[in-house]
Amino acid sequence: MKLSLVTLRNIFLGIFILATLVTFIYVYREATIVAENPRPTAPQPAPDSNMVVQLELDKIVPVMASIITSLTTLLGFVFTSVMTLRKEKREARESELALKQKEIELKRALMELEDLKKKGSG
Repeated sequence: MKLSLVTLRNIFLGIFILATLVTFIYVYREATIVAENPRPTAPQPAPDSNMVVQLELDKIVPVMASIITSLTTLLGFVFTSVMTLRKEKREARESELALKQKEIELKRALMELEDLKKKGSG
C-alpha cells in the first residue's frame, strides 16, 4: 500500500494539531493549578535562591520545549506543503507540454501519411 503525498501531509497536519492541543492543555492546566493554589501569605523561611531558580526552570523548560517543537513542526509542515505544491504545478506544466508535443508529432505523422497517399495515388 503506497501512501500519497497528500495523505502523508494530512497525517502530518493531524499530528501537529494534536501536539499543539496537548501543549495548550498542559499550559492551561499548569496555569489553573497555580491560580487555584496561590502562595501562602504566612511568612515562610526563605528558600535557597538556587532552589527557586531550579523550580522555575523545571516549570518553564517543558513548556518551552513543547512550544519550540510545535513551531518546528509547523515550519516543517509549511515548507513541505509549499514544496509539494510547487512540485505538483511543475509536473502539471511538464505533462501539458508533453501532451502538446505528442499532438504536434501526431499532426506531422498525419501530414506525412497524407503526402504518401497523394504520391501513391498520383
